[in-house]
Parts: sequence; structure tokens; C-alpha cells
Amino acid sequence: AQQYAEQGQWELAMEVHLRLLRRAPRHAYASASYLWLAKYAASAEVARAMKDRHGMLEAGQAVAGQAAEEAGGKALRTGVVRTGYTTPFGPTVVADARIASEAGIDDSKNRPAGYGSAGYGSAASMSLMDRGRIRTHILQLGREVQASRPTLFADPRWRSPLAVVQRWQGLNAEAQTVWQAMSRGRDDGGWAERAAAELWLSDEQGRPPAPQMVCSATVAKPRLDGKLDEPFWAAATPANLASGLSDDADWPAEVRMAHDQDFLYVAVQCRKAAGVDYSPSAETRPRDADLSARDRVDILLDIDRDASTFFRLTVDYRGWTREQCWESLGWNPNWYVAAAETETAWTIEAAIPRDELTSSAWQPMETWLVGLQRTVPNVGFQSWTPHSAAEPMPQGFGLLRFE
Repeated sequence: AQQYAEQGQWELAMEVHLRLLRRAPRHAYASASYLWLAKYAASAEVARAMKDRHGMLEAGQAVAGQAAEEAGGKALRTGVVRTGYTTPFGPTVVADARIASEAGIDDSKNRPAGYGSAGYGSAASMSLMDRGRIRTHILQLGREVQASRPTLFADPRWRSPLAVVQRWQGLNAEAQTVWQAMSRGRDDGGWAERAAAELWLSDEQGRPPAPQMVCSATVAKPRLDGKLDEPFWAAATPANLASGLSDDADWPAEVRMAHDQDFLYVAVQCRKAAGVDYSPSAETRPRDADLSARDRVDILLDIDRDASTFFRLTVDYRGWTREQCWESLGWNPNWYVAAAETETAWTIEAAIPRDELTSSAWQPMETWLVGLQRTVPNVGFQSWTPHSAAEPMPQGFGLLRFE
């Protein structure tokens, strides 16, 4: 099941977990199966990643071939880098983005087994009706857990996605009851604050119990060049990343976000840390590059606020990227990155198409969860929120409010 999940074959993973619970409900791994199924049922990120996946692969392969042909052997322009397969970036955002096309991406080294096959992440057998049925089934399993597994039922890792499933199914009062119980919990790594934030969102009285970031609305599209010289970037309030050890005065970092109706824009500014190698790379940028030895920033987006599954977009000082949906590197969104640097700092300017993240238009003051963190190998770790770690803790993410 874990292998299927890591490959983005979530349907097959679901079948394995359901089969275990049907055939061996007292198995040692039964609690893990209950937990995985709750997360799967709640996850808007997985639902979005699965939607039209097979068709996107076929269309993307055709576009990649066309882009390579149009490149005509010309040297690719550095700076703006396309990371995806699908249609070219609109010229109103970056006039020359067609030049930095798929022809400059080698993703063959990092594709998981089964990539491109009809069963890989396909939405063909997962309709919206199926998803609703799965959520109904999870609510039934929830009653089983309450009756037979009190320890699991009290676990916030179970309660949080269960409350989101209840919300999906219109059971808002039941979901609020879950959040109220969780908010009274002891200091548990951020879960009580996570629940308190959900309760706060229902009336917004007083100060929010979690860090809050406003994603500014803009009508002016940026030119992706890493300079951040558009007026809306100056107006956006930065989220300052900090080390819990207070050892980062010489290498501060901040992130800004903005959006229009089509894109989520992200700006990253980091001062270089002493003793770290920031040399450029002459290699062709691969898909899902290994960035473990590089100064990098993670943008972690939990769009349904289940504090369980999320999109992970990682970018380093060169503009090299790595993407993940929940456990799977098979999620390869079509987004755009420009990198710039000076002797002392590096900057990223990125645009993520809204429809890579959600099929719904942003609503005023719509709220997601977001984690922002930076890892500088052999130097330190920074985060926007206090409950954080190199391996993300989604219960510690802050609130992202869309203007």
C-alpha cells in the first residue's frame, strides 16, 4: 500500500487498506489503515492531483514534443524555468517563457515505476460520486473506531481528517464538536492550536490562535525575472522565517504571496549563509531534483485544512524544483520559476496556476493552511511557524487568507 501511495496510485493503496480491514480487522496494521483511509477521504489535494491525470499526461507528451521542435536547437534562456508539461505560459505573465520550455527538462531519471501508464494516478475510475461514497464509508468506519479503538479515536491525526470529511458531507456541527474537543487537549505539538484556529474561523472573534498570512490580490501580472520590482510585491506583507535556535541573524529569509484569478505568486528572498556552496550547475535540470545538499525553501499548501495531506513545492537557490502531493513525487504541476542572485542573497519568483491546486476560483478571505520553511544543509533550519521540523508538521502550519 505504501508503495502504491508513493507512486500516486492512491486507488490501489485504498483497495489494499480496505481489504486488510475487511479480512483482518484486528491486524497490527489495522489502525494504520484506518488512519490512511481517513486522510485519503479528506484530501482535496489528492482529489485534485487525480483529476484528469491520464489525459494530462497524454497532452503533455504532445506539447513537450512540439516545444522541443520549436526550440530548434537554440540555447535556452536562463532565468525563467518551466517545470511542467502542459500548455505554454501566458505571454501576459512572461513574454519569453516559451523559450524556456520542456526541451530543457530531463525528468527521465526521477519518474516512479509505472509513470505514464493508464493506471498511474488516473482519474478514470475515481469520479466525484465515488469520492462522496468513500467519505460516507469513512464516517461508518469512524463509528467502528469509536466503538473498538478508543486510543485511535482520541488521536488528533485521526480526528482532524475525520472532521474535514464531516465538513465535506455537510455535518458542520459534528465537525465543530471534534475541533472543540481537540482544542482542549494538552500541548501536543500544535494540534490544540490547529483546532482552536478552526473554531476561530467560524466567528473570527479576537486574535487568531495561529500565525496568519494575507495573500494579496493583484490585477497586474508580474514579469518573472526574480527582481521583485512590481509594486504589489512591495505592498505584500512578508512572512519572516526564523530559526528556533535564534542562530540565523546572518542569514534571514522571507516569503511573500499574492494572487490573481489565474495564478498564485510566490516570492522568496534569502541571504546566503556563510560557508555554503552556492555555485551554479551546468547540468540539465531534472524533474524532482535531489535538493538535499542545497539551500532550499519549502512551500507547503494544505487547501482543505485537514492538517494531514498537502502539496509540497521545494525550490533551491538555482531555481531547481521538487514537487510532492502527500506521499507521492508523481505529482508534477505546471509551474514557473525565475531565480536571481547577488554576492550575498538569492531570490525566487514563482507562479503556480490556480487550477494546478484547486478547480475552484478563490473566494474573498478563503483560508488555506501554509507552511514555509528553509533548510540550509550543515547550517540550520528556519520556519514561519513555531511548530515545525525538516519533515513537515502540517498541524503547525499557519493560516493563508486570500484577499
